Formats: sequence, structure tokens, C-alpha cells
Amino acid sequence: MYDISNMKANYKFADTVFEIESCFDYFGKFAKEYVVDEEVSINLSSTKEQVESWKESHSDCEGFSLDYIETLVIHSLVAQSLAKENKFIIHGSSIYVDDPSNGYIFVAPSGTGKSTHVRLLKKMYGDRINYVNDDKPFISVTKDGFELYGSPWNGKEHLGNNVKAQLKGVFVVSRSNTNKVSKLSPKEAIKHLIKQLHIPSGIEETANATNALIKLCESLPVYLLEVNMEDDAAKVSFDIMSKGVK
Repeated sequence: MYDISNMKANYKFADTVFEIESCFDYFGKFAKEYVVDEEVSINLSSTKEQVESWKESHSDCEGFSLDYIETLVIHSLVAQSLAKENKFIIHGSSIYVDDPSNGYIFVAPSGTGKSTHVRLLKKMYGDRINYVNDDKPFISVTKDGFELYGSPWNGKEHLGNNVKAQLKGVFVVSRSNTNKVSKLSPKEAIKHLIKQLHIPSGIEETANATNALIKLCESLPVYLLEVNMEDDAAKVSFDIMSKGVK
């Protein structure tokens, strides 16, 4: 049923080049836009035993094929490695407005409407709104601030691109009958964003990710975006984002 011959290629995620050896050929198709011919920094591999163990220990994978589950295993391995380089993941929908120098993330508990709000922005402002990653963007701490990266792990609708954008701010989406936005204090921002942080295993990696998130909350504006899902809601966030365009 499955092709379990070893598959190996070089992939570039968040400016780090991995040589990844998968046990199913699906991963090569899944991440084909990220294949590069560049010098490798990190070697990773997954096994059929790892994939089967993941399926057994994650009840939400019931009904998923083993070759798809392998993409989740590899994502975990990549995230673990990147955490050592002060690169982390926030569950959210990330975009840039007009130019990659103007990137933003929308976060909220699942089902609140962050992706719906971004689709509304896309509907209202068309090509001015550009997806980076609609689910699990990688974020890097740099000397100039924070950078967003696309990846093939971009949600069930596969909304994302192999791009890099400068992160300018974060919106915490909340459902409301009216549309308004307010700036959160760093302490308030951390309370919201820590719930959306991907926590890697390992003490060092967890500390790196948590410290990077704290630095983000202290360095960038984080807004509470209270919106309904009508067209006018898009204007509230867009007015802030469009001011960041160079």
C-alpha cells in the first residue's frame, strides 16, 4: 500500500537547510517548493516506527494515512531543531501587506475566526494581502527584529507561500458585535500568545521558544482585535497594517 523506500532531499525552512530522509515518498511532494541545492546544516530522518508510534499516541490522527502523519513527525523534528536557533512557531494566520517588509500574524483559539478574518481582508483588499502561512508560521529572532517564514505546514486549505517577511505586529482576534482594536501591554500580550506557542520538547528548546516569545511581546505591538465577521471588520486591522507600509 505504501512506498517505504528511503527518500532523501535538502529542504530550506526558516533559512536553515535540512537534509531530510523520509520513509514515504509523500513528503517529497508535500514539501517540493522548499527543495534546495544548498549546503546542509542539519540532518534529520524519520522511520516507519516513529510514524506508527505518533499515530498511536495522537488520537486526533485517527483516520489519517501514515504518509501524511509522517509530515507531522518531520514538522516536530524540524521545530525541535529550529528552537535551538531561536526560531519558534506560533499557531496563527500570517500575511504581509503590500510588501514583505510589512508582516503580521493573527492569532486566536481554534474556531474563533482568525483565518476567516484574513480571508475577509483578502476579499476586501485583494492582492495587497499576501499569505505567508495560514497555520504554523516559523518566526526567527534577528538583530533587526523578527522574521516570518512560509512552510509547507500551512493549514488544511494550503494557504501560504515560500516567502520571508518582516514581522511588524500581532493581532489577537476576538469575536464581538462591534469592531474595535486596542493595544495590549506586554504582560497582557504574553498571556494571550503563550497559549498559541508551539512548545518543543527539551528544556533548552522550551526556554528558547518562551524567551523569544517574551521578547516579541516586549518589542512589537500586539493588538486585541474585537471584530464581527462582516466586511467592515477588515478595515479595523487594515488601517493599522497599511500604516506600516514603507
